[in-house]
Amino acid sequence: MKDEKRMQMRITYKTEQMHMQGVDPATEMGRPYGTATELRANEVITGWLATQKATLVSAASGDLLYIPFTVAEYQYEGNEFYQMLIEGTPMNHPDGMCLDMSVESPHVRHVLSFAKASGLLQAGVGEPYDSNDFGYDVKGGEEE
Repeated sequence: MKDEKRMQMRITYKTEQMHMQGVDPATEMGRPYGTATELRANEVITGWLATQKATLVSAASGDLLYIPFTVAEYQYEGNEFYQMLIEGTPMNHPDGMCLDMSVESPHVRHVLSFAKASGLLQAGVGEPYDSNDFGYDVKGGEEE
């Protein structure tokens, strides 16, 4: 498990930040195990993360603190579009929480760079997932 390539999100961190680890010793980006960075998130997102059961250990400490996530790249309306799916109990996606990723953020670009370099970036099929179809808008809370 320790050397298994993966991306993982910490279930508890800060009120408006998520902490991710990218684990692939062959793709060292600032950490011997791979990489780590923080991403901005609202309280709806961090609140949901805090309710999840950790299934993965920290590559830094070995403590059980993380859940898996994947990143998919879509070619949509002539542009590259990225989404993150954090696996867990259904929130705005049947398999957990799906978040759009803004390439304007240097931290998002870092995550994307790691995903590409480690071979963990998935090719999105069809159109990007529309989380509003699941009845919950993570930007503003439950829809009426």
